[in-house]
Amino acid sequence: MTFAIATNTAPEAIRAKSAIVDETQDIRFTSWQRADRMKRQIIENIEGAETITQLEEYLIDEDLMIDALFMFDSDMSDEIKERYGDQKAILSHGGIDAGAPAPNPAIAQSTKIEGKVKMFAIDTGNDGGSLGPWMSWTSNGSAMKGFQPKSWVLRGKDDAGDKSEYVIPGFADGCVMDLDSLQLGWMKDGATGQAPEKKWNQSPAQATQRPDESKKQSGAYAWSAALSVRCAIGGGQAATWEQASFGAYDAFSKLSKQIVAEWPEKSQNGRLLPLVVQTGVETQQLKSGASNKPILTVREWVERPGCLKDDAPQIATNPAPATPAPTPQPETTGASAGGF
Repeated sequence: MTFAIATNTAPEAIRAKSAIVDETQDIRFTSWQRADRMKRQIIENIEGAETITQLEEYLIDEDLMIDALFMFDSDMSDEIKERYGDQKAILSHGGIDAGAPAPNPAIAQSTKIEGKVKMFAIDTGNDGGSLGPWMSWTSNGSAMKGFQPKSWVLRGKDDAGDKSEYVIPGFADGCVMDLDSLQLGWMKDGATGQAPEKKWNQSPAQATQRPDESKKQSGAYAWSAALSVRCAIGGGQAATWEQASFGAYDAFSKLSKQIVAEWPEKSQNGRLLPLVVQTGVETQQLKSGASNKPILTVREWVERPGCLKDDAPQIATNPAPATPAPTPQPETTGASAGGF
């Protein structure tokens, strides 16, 4: 056993303006002066970053505002990316970053920008985290990243540690859902650069109340209904659909009713799994903007694919079917979805 004392402290987190909005809001700039002021504030924060870790965490956290600037004037986002590159070079070669605390290994960091901002992929290993790669539904997409609205995105890293994030067919081509891995509960955004806090129900059949009524700066509840389930996404690959958004959870909540109804007759006591496909998209108008939700349905019940066998949990001898997920409530917000 070694003896060590860590006296260095982590630099204070830079607060991202994007933190005041949620995924259902349409962020757009209608004034050049306001867009330019936001651009300058972002550049000031970039130049104020003291470590590469802090720099990259801030850039990812500020994704919504940078994307809005890209839509308003691509030259503004180009200037932000240029300043990011300059600051990263300074921190890498100027010695400023040499004495910084080692980055948390649970946070996988993007290593470069090639025309698009890459998101952090959270890798919590075996310490209670989910198994990557991770799949999620994006309601509004991202012009900055080239993601169309109403699409599925896969994020993760390869054996070399390089991060990736790109659009995939997802349930549009059908995915086999591993019900034995299903977890329902609540999720709350972590501090800047940290993994979200999760509180899973003891069983998918036992819904729980929201942990507390705390709210974000936007007015939305801090805790959002969340799900996590391992899926076979085709090509012998598996991914975890883990998400805490109104649209995604509502889509699963509706799907769960069909799963529960068909389970006794079609699952062969849990041996077969549902092959789920997306048949369309429904749009619901909320106070905070439009929520686009995938329409999911079970096409058939199939044998467990090989990619869901290696990490599959122990299957109970007489598993009870999960009850339908509780109907999610649209998050309210005191912030306007209008222009800046």
